[in-house]
Amino acid sequence: MGCGCGKLSSWVGEPAGGRGGMGGGRGVEDLAARYPYSHWGSKLIAELGVEDLDGYTLDEGMLKRVLERFSSDNPDPERVEFSVDYLNPSNEVVAYLVGMGFLVYSRLPEYAKMRLGSRLFNWLSVRTGELLKTEEPRIVSELLSVDFSLPNVIWEDGKIVVGLTDFLRMSHMWESRLRLVELPIHRGKLILDGKSAPLVASQLCFSRLNQILEEKLRLSGPGGPRTRPSWVDALEAEVSKLVPRSWEELGGEGVLPRVAEEYPPCMKEIMAQMAKGLEPPHFARFAFAAFMRMIGAPKEETLKAFSTTSDYKENIASYHIAHIYGEIG
Repeated sequence: MGCGCGKLSSWVGEPAGGRGGMGGGRGVEDLAARYPYSHWGSKLIAELGVEDLDGYTLDEGMLKRVLERFSSDNPDPERVEFSVDYLNPSNEVVAYLVGMGFLVYSRLPEYAKMRLGSRLFNWLSVRTGELLKTEEPRIVSELLSVDFSLPNVIWEDGKIVVGLTDFLRMSHMWESRLRLVELPIHRGKLILDGKSAPLVASQLCFSRLNQILEEKLRLSGPGGPRTRPSWVDALEAEVSKLVPRSWEELGGEGVLPRVAEEYPPCMKEIMAQMAKGLEPPHFARFAFAAFMRMIGAPKEETLKAFSTTSDYKENIASYHIAHIYGEIG
């Protein structure tokens, strides 16, 4: 492909821990369809010989499938149809490759690519969480250990046991947005059941895919690859309709570039998380708003910073900021 970012098949399931097993009896095609970014997806690609999508023709069905995944910041599992194409599992893997490939090859500003990536990864991570609720524990543990490089995962009495130190190391590596207060900890170990394990895997899915995209954008260089597959143009014409003008105006420079380099490291970190579409903890957002007020930034600029998080709701953010700025008692 000539972009320095590797074949599309290398974007699926090649974690630090190497390849895993076969999924405890469930067919590889089934698992690849459910978790297309995983090592099962990678295995299916190898079997099908789909090394890249240079000559791929984007049909109406695939266009609809990909656009659906770019269309919402916060897909509601009670309203969104997270069906899996078990009859044609390759469609699920190709949809992921097309979505990720578009984010690299598109001529949209890098900031817009990252925000669209946040939408795609939110969709995939929410679906992952929903599907894992009915999955065998051994499948969940294999996903955690192989695809998210979580070592020493033990499957015990129907639950998944993970060392806290291992989890913290891995969580830091993927810049996970998980908070320990949400997780069951006992004697230095995480004890994940049928409810908490899908939550952990879902959040790690988002963080891991976000890092993959960042790396691919870095390798492709400023302005993206010089050449790109023909299907990207057709998809870009439709995806561009989903991009708010504010994303293009920010143009990848992040939030408030005017004084950002002068911010203390902790504020830069909160800004970086929000710019990626992540969701900093409640107290971090309050601290950031308080800092912005202290340096004399108008509340409109603070609201703009908040607006880049994937869980942004203008009325709630405005209410919180008004409190910090002393407009509400």
